[in-house]
Amino acid sequence: MATEERKARALARLPPRQQIMLRALKFLMAVRHVEIRRRLQPFGYDAATHDQGWRLLHACAGPGPKRAMFAELHAWWDEWAEIAGILITRRDHRRWLGLDESRRPKARTNGN
Repeated sequence: MATEERKARALARLPPRQQIMLRALKFLMAVRHVEIRRRLQPFGYDAATHDQGWRLLHACAGPGPKRAMFAELHAWWDEWAEIAGILITRRDHRRWLGLDESRRPKARTNGN
């Protein structure tokens, strides 16, 4: 069995909340790379967005009620993971054109 297939099976055995935390952690670690961050910037991914991801992940890992935090982390991850996968991992910009408009990150402005 290929390594990627083993990883996918191991991930699938985790409870859903642990799956999203692991995916978010991997994403946040990958986005520390300068080139990856540079490719996401035109879509609004900035230091504040990165910090938001870490805050949500930490909130999910900490004590106390977490249902709302997991929903927020999942929504945050969904927004960025698909576009990052298209732009960075596959480097296939044509796939971007095939994304449903509602799945694309919203353009963000800094108010200027």
